[in-house]
Parts: sequence; C-alpha cells; structure tokens
Amino acid sequence: MQVDTNYLRLPREDEIIEYDFELFSWETAMDNFQASIHERQKYDFIQRGVKPIGHYDDEDESTWNRMPTLVSHHAELIPVVSKVRKLIEDKWMIKEPDRVNCHMFVSITSNSKCFDWHDDEDETYIWQVKGKTKWYLGEDETILSPNEIIHIPKFKKHKLEIIEPRISVSFSIERKRR
Repeated sequence: MQVDTNYLRLPREDEIIEYDFELFSWETAMDNFQASIHERQKYDFIQRGVKPIGHYDDEDESTWNRMPTLVSHHAELIPVVSKVRKLIEDKWMIKEPDRVNCHMFVSITSNSKCFDWHDDEDETYIWQVKGKTKWYLGEDETILSPNEIIHIPKFKKHKLEIIEPRISVSFSIERKRR
C-alpha cells in the first residue's frame, strides 16, 4: 500500500500509533542480514553488519536454551524501512551530518536474549513488524503489536520483554556533535 507520509504524524513521548505500512516478511528479514554484511564489507575498516545480542555460556545453564537476538545494522536496505526512515527524517528535518540509523532486531523465540534496562543518547522510534513485545518505560509498561510505532525519548530508561518471535526496527536520530 502506498502511504502518503505528508499527513502522518509521529508518536509523542511513550505514545503508540498504529500505521498502515507494508509489513515485510521473515524471508525479507533473513535476506537483509546478508545484505547488511555485504554493505559493511564496502568499508576500509572492519565493522559488523550483523550483531548477536546475548551469549551462550557453557558454565551458566540458564543460557543453554536461550537464543540470541540478531541485529542488522542496515535495515534501511529494506524498501519500506527506507520509507519510514524518510518520514522520520522529514518530520525531524534531518540534514547531513545528522542521520537516522535503522537497526532490525530479530528474535526467533520468546525467550531470546535482548537488552536489559538502559537509555539511549538518541531519540528513538521502534516499529513492530512481526510478533509482540512488552516495553517497560520508566514506571510504565505497554505492549507493541505489528505496525505500531512508539517514541522513546533520549535518556529515557527502558527495556523490553519478547512475548513471541518478533521483528522490530529501531530508528535512532543521531545528531553529530558540532
């Protein structure tokens, strides 16, 4: 579906808005991991195109049956992600050298490992593509479902719980220090 982003607004702090974006498939997500690795090979220095979050520890039995969450550092290579990124760039009037980073998070089980409590230095939007996640935002909690976006302000403490296998895309507004 073609969405006219001129009339869309972005969520305010801790607000969730449901959109009508085209949701991409698990297959597209898997293809993006390879594309992200390929994209990073273009650089003269070593960078990760895909990063696992969480680790397996032979000594810690609690990690034996937990899958990591995989992160793609180039989700913008997916056309619909690029469109959502453009919406955020336009609404925030992002110009070089500032940018919107797009990271895709894929968790294939509900007990996949992910981030614990943390805050980010950038304004961040999370777009839920597949599955559901529970977000803890300070003292509040909310469920994010497919095609919903939430705004997490910079320095707001948050964490998530993976309720079911999921694909989420984060859009962080990186402001270069001048």
